[in-house]
Amino acid sequence: MEIFNRSRRLRQNKIIRNLVAETRLDPAKMIQPYFITESGTKRIEIKSMPGIFRDPADRFLETFRSDFDLGINKVMLFGVVEHKDARASTADDKDNPVILATRSLKDKYGESVFISVDVCLCEYTDSGHCGLIIDGRVDNDSSLERLGEMAMALANAGADCLGPSDMMDGRIGFIRRQLEVKRLCDTLILAYCAKYASNYYGPFRDAAESAPKFGDRRSYQMDIRNQREAVRELELDLDEGADIVIEEIPIEIECKSCNYEGLVGSDELDHYMPIVKCPQCEDVSISITKGRECNVKNIKIEKEDEDA
Repeated sequence: MEIFNRSRRLRQNKIIRNLVAETRLDPAKMIQPYFITESGTKRIEIKSMPGIFRDPADRFLETFRSDFDLGINKVMLFGVVEHKDARASTADDKDNPVILATRSLKDKYGESVFISVDVCLCEYTDSGHCGLIIDGRVDNDSSLERLGEMAMALANAGADCLGPSDMMDGRIGFIRRQLEVKRLCDTLILAYCAKYASNYYGPFRDAAESAPKFGDRRSYQMDIRNQREAVRELELDLDEGADIVIEEIPIEIECKSCNYEGLVGSDELDHYMPIVKCPQCEDVSISITKGRECNVKNIKIEKEDEDA
């Protein structure tokens, strides 16, 4: 039988399958997250994220040494603090655990370690929201001032990459402008261009102790129903000076069905830039695993009703 196009030729053995694989897991492109607590605290395992710990800033080098020996040389640091207030004053304080850990890592490892840091106020505000609260609402423009101050403190401490995850309008341009003024031109910005309002962030909010104390984050995080809007957010962040963009994809699960294409490969997207695509981040994986352990059959994201 003459069949000229036989797709199975490229699947016939492991060597060929590996040769033509479109997706590859590469440790060189992986970043290990760490949750850094204040000096003098204890190292504590996070119950909602088994195997992940909150590490005190003054002992973090001891923890990281074994990971570095395994080949881990790219990190993402998140802060966990006791003092929280309306202004997120600890976000840029000299004793901020992320600032301390960043300085100690750079002092010891220099350019052998790539340090990215979370830039968001939710870990530091008493409201648990990603921006400052004025008249009961998250105020965009006053939040930019604090995010800029936080970003500069982290960049001055030696962070290689800033990761604004707050979803405030204009924050990439605001931070980039300040970096240029301060002659920190080589500092990368990894923009969370498409961060969707989702219940799956529960484990992370527990790890960072950053759950909102009232309301939710739908007024600034994206609606899970909108993909074209995500492209617009991506283009805005690139225009404002982002070097890398990250898309955290909403996952709706019911009877094992997932139906979101994402930005990578989207017909709407005509740019070429580094995109970090997170179709199943650690929060989602843990939520699903925990659900299975509890014999939960269907897991759904709580979402707003469809418009009439």
